[in-house]
Amino acid sequence: MGMATFLNDRSPTMPQRLARSAAWPGLGPGAAAAVAGAWTLVLLVVAVCAHPTPLYGVETDLVGEYLPAARELLRGSLGLAHYAYKGPGYPLLLALFAVPFGGDVALAARVLAPLATGVAAWLAWRLTRAAAGDAVAAFTLAALLACPATVRYAIEAGTDAPALALMLGATWLTCTGGGARRAAAAGALAALAVLTRGNAVFLALGAACVLSRRGWRPALAWAIAFAAPLVAWQAIARAAGGLPADRNYLNVAWELYGRGVRWETFETTAGARFHSMLDVVRYDPFGAGSRIVTNFVAYRAHDLAQLVPVWLGLVAAPGAVLLARRAAARPWLAHAVACAVVLAPVFYNARFALYLAPVYLACAGATLEWVAQRVPRAWPRLVTAVAASLVVASAAVAVVTTTDALRAAPDEVRMAGRALAARGATGAIAARKPHVAWFAGMAAVPFPSGVPLPRLAAAARTAGATHLFYSGIEQMQRPEYGVLADSGVALPGFVPELWGRTANGHDYAVYRVAPVRVDSAAFAAAWRAALERYEARRAGTGDAALFVAAQYLELGDPAAALARLDGLVLAGAHDPAVDRYRGTALIALERWDEAAAACVTTLRDGAPTGADWDRLGGVRAVQGRWRDAVDAFTSAIALEPANAAYLEHLGRAAIEARDFAAAAAAFERRVRLDPRDVASRRMAIGAWQLAGNTARARELYAAGVAGGAAAAQLDGGR
Repeated sequence: MGMATFLNDRSPTMPQRLARSAAWPGLGPGAAAAVAGAWTLVLLVVAVCAHPTPLYGVETDLVGEYLPAARELLRGSLGLAHYAYKGPGYPLLLALFAVPFGGDVALAARVLAPLATGVAAWLAWRLTRAAAGDAVAAFTLAALLACPATVRYAIEAGTDAPALALMLGATWLTCTGGGARRAAAAGALAALAVLTRGNAVFLALGAACVLSRRGWRPALAWAIAFAAPLVAWQAIARAAGGLPADRNYLNVAWELYGRGVRWETFETTAGARFHSMLDVVRYDPFGAGSRIVTNFVAYRAHDLAQLVPVWLGLVAAPGAVLLARRAAARPWLAHAVACAVVLAPVFYNARFALYLAPVYLACAGATLEWVAQRVPRAWPRLVTAVAASLVVASAAVAVVTTTDALRAAPDEVRMAGRALAARGATGAIAARKPHVAWFAGMAAVPFPSGVPLPRLAAAARTAGATHLFYSGIEQMQRPEYGVLADSGVALPGFVPELWGRTANGHDYAVYRVAPVRVDSAAFAAAWRAALERYEARRAGTGDAALFVAAQYLELGDPAAALARLDGLVLAGAHDPAVDRYRGTALIALERWDEAAAACVTTLRDGAPTGADWDRLGGVRAVQGRWRDAVDAFTSAIALEPANAAYLEHLGRAAIEARDFAAAAAAFERRVRLDPRDVASRRMAIGAWQLAGNTARARELYAAGVAGGAAAAQLDGGR
């Protein structure tokens, strides 16, 4: 059969032919429930017995937000600070599940995730069976249970598995017919899904598409049942003092304008300019719209390689056409499209699209079934074998990746936290993740950033920390403090409390933050001594040399840093971080040509960041190569469109390059970030005048005066 047949085979006998000669046997409701139940039991044992330490990533929110919120609910209190980004659905589920376990919310989380995933798999089977028949449903169930993403989020506790079960339940009730009562049940489940994961709002779009064809009663019942829990939550929150401002718009702003910059940096810099979703869209409507459209397409490619194994993704692509041709599948596909639309404005993460996994797997099953119906009579068994091998391969990857993740668990946070609890430590502990605070029974304080090591203890104390935790993740993200990873470190302001190493080789250190006045000269001498000791104990280790070089830069000794970095280069190191630090050292030493070469190497060999391009632009500006500086700053802004500093750098470089229109556009974008920025408005006005566009200069001048700027402040650019 050719492609024309694939697309156009609409013969009346096709449904009967598919039903008569299924590629592999289907499953009845009891058998499907048994398969999902057995799988759930296995994953439940793994989650409870082999996963004592929450992982970084998904379970960071679990430890930092959901578990404390669930504990508060069990005590009868409602701490609204936990709900700036998330609804109460998951903490409420944890509190309910914790009751049989004596209030152990952490155990409840490990139990809930596999159970919810098993329910979700069974619901996916029900949906697929209604949409594509028994054979495709059986394949979808097996493939979903074996999918690495499914296994991962059945073990890593978070909102993913419960939200998936609620979303699929709402979809199944909506898509499989029935009257107003069934529609009301679907609406209630959809509301609970939204209260668990905000992006479940796509269920309203999907339901609108489906129920609009069934009359007003089911649609009205769905809408009322959907609205009631959401209104109730708002009323409860208002009575408890009012919810904090919803900050989910920052996730959208970060994807649209802050890609390439760390979240912590974006939130406190460019992100501070946005105060609502309207602000995010209004800043650059065309750029935001084009990015969303691009994401909608690009994310589907990511899904077919990351959400489901790539070999199933390749098989799924043509199956989407087959499912779209089946009327019974279209309501579910409408929900899937709505989900993809809602996810397009936010940054990509495979788990966000977990709802789409059974859709892709059903598409893969439809493709395999279609092939099995059209191969020679002796070949259907071969297709069945291929289908089975695809599932087995997925299961093998799931086992390997899950085992690796559990082996690499940050057991250091559990060891340090329990040791602190045994010592009766109180107060708050600063760490990159909240895990150690959870195990210690202490308050969590974010690890300070953007301060040199001599001021780190003071910054931690200002944030309310009595202790500071330094482990692998802090060393990876804050290498300039790497000396703290050593044992027996003696630095003013840091009193060593604990040091240890886990069975999987992870080091950790805990310091008590002493309230002492730090003398800069004394600290520098102690820091240098600690660095020399650290380096001597790790002689010949590339990572140690890199960490020491980073700290010598912080210490203000770029020559010492460069000596170690050059040694790494001579030893054959191929690490963009080496070139990045070399560039910083060479800039400090004012060796501009070498600094430019190091910046170019960083951009060539690594994943360029906006800061890398901005650094190169700064070097080109010092060299007087203004056109090259403009190109570098433009590249920096392409990665971080809302970075005000980069826009200013571009504007000033463009003026020097006599590209006045580009300068005016850069300063005007900076004004859109902060309409009260009089200096940038004045620069934009002057640049437009130099570019010959006096009309635009007058418009900016008038808008500035109307916005409250004094005319005298703007006259310098008029």
